Amino acid sequence: MRGDLAAAVHAEALKLRRSRVPWVTAGATVLAGLVGAFFMFVLQDPDRARTLGLLGAKAQLSGGTADWPGYFSLAAQTLAVGGLLSLKKGGPPVYPPQPEGVWRKAAGAGPGAYVVSVGEDRFRRGIYTIWKRNGHYPAFATFDAPDRASCTLQRSRSNTPLQALVLLNDEAYSEIARALGTRMANEFTGSVDDRLVRGFRTALARQPTAAEKRSLRRVFDTGSASGSGPADGYLDVATILLNLHETIHRG
Repeated sequence: MRGDLAAAVHAEALKLRRSRVPWVTAGATVLAGLVGAFFMFVLQDPDRARTLGLLGAKAQLSGGTADWPGYFSLAAQTLAVGGLLSLKKGGPPVYPPQPEGVWRKAAGAGPGAYVVSVGEDRFRRGIYTIWKRNGHYPAFATFDAPDRASCTLQRSRSNTPLQALVLLNDEAYSEIARALGTRMANEFTGSVDDRLVRGFRTALARQPTAAEKRSLRRVFDTGSASGSGPADGYLDVATILLNLHETIHRG
């Protein structure tokens, strides 16, 4: 019930944001931002989400469709799961990690080198990422973000192998996987199985099935044995959790 109410409020805020009345547009923008921040706060902790009756909020907000949530929301969602997301608002553009060679002066991307942001700015929401026509942020481009070279009436939504490669190998997403693995190892408490379940619930906002629990433990044991210990096991589990279809896609 509370999830339905929050989804309805969010939908109404988006409708008001499109109004041409200046004060209505500004108020709706603030309201939509507050609702979004609330959901990021809640969904970072499955216990908090369960207490508020919002474990199904992710599916409710998506309308039950199996669709990835968009390049801005996807970046914020994974950062929140890793415990890294900054909710700071406003300020100049930020420069999150990206592959070498994309930001080239010859291509007109900018006057100097691409200097990756540090501290909190490294983990800002996608809307603050530097965005130039000739220096498109690669991860956004892979997930169908337009390059601003022309007007886009409707943004396309694709599902490609290249997107999976970005989520597995891009420096920004690898850093998030390490952060989630560290959370399971150091922040979450209880037995190994308890920590794995907590990591699963943090990423997917639901309880794992018995078969899923066994799979998580098998991945952890294999990673721990082949690597340098439990830290590698948790990292392997975190990488898988962040790349599950259910994690990335809505519904």
